[in-house]
Amino acid sequence: ILDICIIYLNVSVVLLQLEVNYEDKLKVVGMFITGVRLKGFQRLVHNNIQEVSIDFTSPFQLVLGRNGSGKSSLMGELTPYPSHKDLYSDDGLRELYFNHRGSKYVVIDDFSLGKHSIFKDDELLHENLNPSMMKAVVKELFGIDKTLADILTDKQKFTTMSSAERREIIMRA
Repeated sequence: ILDICIIYLNVSVVLLQLEVNYEDKLKVVGMFITGVRLKGFQRLVHNNIQEVSIDFTSPFQLVLGRNGSGKSSLMGELTPYPSHKDLYSDDGLRELYFNHRGSKYVVIDDFSLGKHSIFKDDELLHENLNPSMMKAVVKELFGIDKTLADILTDKQKFTTMSSAERREIIMRA
């Protein structure tokens, strides 16, 4: 039996922010994931996959696999919010590539060093951040905190939140 996980890169894993431009029109600014590289990601290692690189060349991606093969776990790694070291081997690595507001970003979680880094347009923006510092930088740069990261990666169902919680999330954007 195969499960199908469709990743809507321009819908569910995209952070949409609304801003008002000078003409008071709403402008949608999106974060578009362009690729990911995972090394030593335990959920995939259990399925004999030591390393995987995926280039997202289409707004829709189809991920097929058996129950328990790591499809949902892969989805959980598609946010700039720092990943957790317990999800990776000691020499694990996560590289996330995405475009945001006209710039190309790379977020690197290097678990062999226990450090996190962010590149913007091929220039090092922040390096050697511990997880707490990385969370603060991601919130500052992209507006993503733990709650929003969980919603974007389907760990928290937006539809099961109270109307007050949903309103608070929307008003932050």
